[in-house]
Amino acid sequence: MATQYRKAYVPVTLDVDKEGAILPRLIWWDNGVIFQIDQILYKCRATSKKVGGGGIRYTVQI
Repeated sequence: MATQYRKAYVPVTLDVDKEGAILPRLIWWDNGVIFQIDQILYKCRATSKKVGGGGIRYTVQI
């Protein structure tokens, strides 16, 4: 049986520094749980082959 994927947008609290760099700080899940981002491990341009779309991918430690 094939796995079903769906794109989910979640609110993110972020900071923008004076050079325009985006720094995500909090992830707000649909059920009200808030995850604090402790560290940004990796940032890159990426596309989603499973559900489509593209943008900046942040790999974070929470």
